[in-house]
Amino acid sequence: MPDQRSFALEDPRGFLSQFDRPAILDEAQRAPELFSYVQSLVDERNQAGQFILTGSQNFLLLQTISQSLAGRCAVLHLLPFSLAELSHRRALPLDRLGSELRRGVPMPRHGLEAVLFTGFYPRIHDKGLSPRDWLGSS
Repeated sequence: MPDQRSFALEDPRGFLSQFDRPAILDEAQRAPELFSYVQSLVDERNQAGQFILTGSQNFLLLQTISQSLAGRCAVLHLLPFSLAELSHRRALPLDRLGSELRRGVPMPRHGLEAVLFTGFYPRIHDKGLSPRDWLGSS
């Protein structure tokens, strides 16, 4: 939200002080000035998991994190949905992958062509977006 971003940029200490329990800061790369303040709070409180920083532009996020939060963070890369997730079923455990086939598993509700066209990005499925529009603008 633009108002929250403005608050974070204009008063980083005040913005971060409103979180007295773990918080998720989405699209954190849009306010990289916050990272040094997050570093101060993490050091001061000495408690892991206070902030989860997410972002779609991870190259900016990684550059800033490596400077401000070195040794205080973990970087996780999330993959698109799997076919099992799109079909609302549990995935085959990795240790059994390739060694057995599941029986009685329902077929995906979309055919192969539709799945390949739509893709596996959560935002498309979560919001029912047109893949042509969403993929064309990302």
